[in-house]
Amino acid sequence: MEQQQIGIFGGTFNPVHNGHVLLAQHYINVLGLHNLLVIPAKTPPHKLAPELAGEQLRLQMCRLAFADMPQVQVSDMELRRPGKSFTVDTVHALRQLYPKAQFYLLVGSDMFLSFDRWRQWQEILSQVTLCTAARTQGDLVRLRDYANFLNQYGRTMVYDFPVAEISSTAIRTALKEGKDCSGLLPEKVYRFILQKNLYRGQDEDESRK
Repeated sequence: MEQQQIGIFGGTFNPVHNGHVLLAQHYINVLGLHNLLVIPAKTPPHKLAPELAGEQLRLQMCRLAFADMPQVQVSDMELRRPGKSFTVDTVHALRQLYPKAQFYLLVGSDMFLSFDRWRQWQEILSQVTLCTAARTQGDLVRLRDYANFLNQYGRTMVYDFPVAEISSTAIRTALKEGKDCSGLLPEKVYRFILQKNLYRGQDEDESRK
């Protein structure tokens, strides 16, 4: 029986945008993934998130964004778990669910370059192949140098396929200013944001539900 190839794609997805969707499709193609698990974080341990939309809203936006990609499953496993979202806990939980799978952990270049500061990072590397993609050619050199260090403890993969330069922070700012973001967000997600009046700086309590 062929070993199942499963990607793990976590983040705040605040909001999920076209860059996330494009990245997911690239990884599905290059890694031959049977499944890609998109896992919104509850409380990210690595960053402050004062403009974090509510858990169920971010979960719903992810489901809308990836609805047309059959390999993608959006999971609420970190939202259901109390406390901060630590990747090592997620990896252990997934290993229980899929004991024979080959896991690929997909992270941004900034997260990749700080990976040795993650909780139990060596344990994570013993369980997954760590994957990232360079945003620029300059990034590629730095990522490959750092990958050589991490490869002493596990397996990494650095790709140079095109990464869309889209920032969730910039999108939130544009939405707050009432600018058109239709080219940056999946159509269903953009409609949802406008319908719920998210990231407009109004009715903050409502946006956190």
